[in-house]
Amino acid sequence: MNKCFRALLLIGMFIFLWDVQADAQSFSVKKVTVIDNGMEAVYSTSKDTVEEFLKEQALTLGKEDKLNVNLTDLIMPDMSISIEHQKNIILQVNDKCMTTKTYASTVDVFLKEQNIKIGNKDWLNTDVQDPIYPYMHIHIKTYTEKQEGEFVEIPFKTEIRKTNHLPIGQTRVVQQGKIGHLQRTWKVSYLGEEEQERMQVSETVIEQPVSCIIEEGAQVLTLGKEQIIVEKDALILSNGQTIPYSKVLNMSATAYTASYESTGKRPGHPYFGMTYSGTRAKVGTVAVDPRVIPLGTKLYVEGYGFATAEDIGGAVKGNIIDLYMDSHSQVRAFGRQKRKVYVLK
Repeated sequence: MNKCFRALLLIGMFIFLWDVQADAQSFSVKKVTVIDNGMEAVYSTSKDTVEEFLKEQALTLGKEDKLNVNLTDLIMPDMSISIEHQKNIILQVNDKCMTTKTYASTVDVFLKEQNIKIGNKDWLNTDVQDPIYPYMHIHIKTYTEKQEGEFVEIPFKTEIRKTNHLPIGQTRVVQQGKIGHLQRTWKVSYLGEEEQERMQVSETVIEQPVSCIIEEGAQVLTLGKEQIIVEKDALILSNGQTIPYSKVLNMSATAYTASYESTGKRPGHPYFGMTYSGTRAKVGTVAVDPRVIPLGTKLYVEGYGFATAEDIGGAVKGNIIDLYMDSHSQVRAFGRQKRKVYVLK
């Protein structure tokens, strides 16, 4: 065997051994898929066991983490390793907060794990499909409806009654007022602890209020069926109308009519039934002394009614007022009386 042949033989043996070593090395490198909390990654390794592979790839496990295989298992080609890390979660339901741990990968899975159902009107600060991450804050506000009752005071009214049994301006309480009460029922909706809507359902009066009645001193004049209340500076009619007056005169009242006995004129006389002012005399016409009450003055005469000073008379001097009446019999029946005369503004 010459030198050239030996050299070719050595080269061939070297190439054969190299190929064998390469094939052995390629056979020992395996592909491993790792799913870590839902995140997938593919690795190549020549390590024999799962524990050696994890150390090689610096994939650390906590005491409470989970593996789908054992650490002592042999690495197989196209092997899949799943790692589940336990995560701390801050769970808040309305105003109550707690910390819990979970292996869940999504919010939806976590809620099912906690037996929590989210209603259509509930509120969640995240989407149920969102992935879970360490120290995630999951906040839930539950929708609730309640019926709530409240007691409300009903204020009493104050009623003022005029009376001539007290001096003008003096008052006294004849009935104490008392506050009433009613109960209202509301339908109230809440989201968490926050009120969303309040709707009244019912209202029931528990106790009726009692009015406070106060009597106030005032002179009450009666004219037919109408009562007139005399205040300090006004007359109050029964319909509520207020008529102010400037002063009150205590006068001696007499009566007259258009007859010959009262005026010295008979029917057919050109001035029969006419007043000094040129108006026709009627009920409501009174004769006065113009030095005391000017002609044309509007008056209210106690027991007679509203009147106008339109006439004078020979016997009507000073503090005398003569009231016109329809008949001579009324005049005789009236005679002479003391009456208060209110001079209207």
